[in-house]
Amino acid sequence: LAPLILIFATIGAYALHQNIMDVVAAFMLAILGYGAKHLGYNRAAIILGFVLGSLAEKYFLISINAYGLAFITRPINYLLIAIMIATIMYEVIRKNRHGKK
Repeated sequence: LAPLILIFATIGAYALHQNIMDVVAAFMLAILGYGAKHLGYNRAAIILGFVLGSLAEKYFLISINAYGLAFITRPINYLLIAIMIATIMYEVIRKNRHGKK
């Protein structure tokens, strides 16, 4: 099954724009995905970051242009920042506890 998937993925990458660099990019991303799997990274989070990163940056800049730096100092943003920090700290503490056992 894997050889068929590899063949169809290669054909699909080339067929989109008839450019060999698309095939090279597909293989480079495959290597990145294999490396992420081997090192234990969450591949879905990496893909989500690639897809949504540019949109998040775009709309963040629109918000900053519309409201200035006051956009960052609104109460809901403090709550979201606190939730992000708490989530990161929870993961760090959890990993440190499992590492010490």
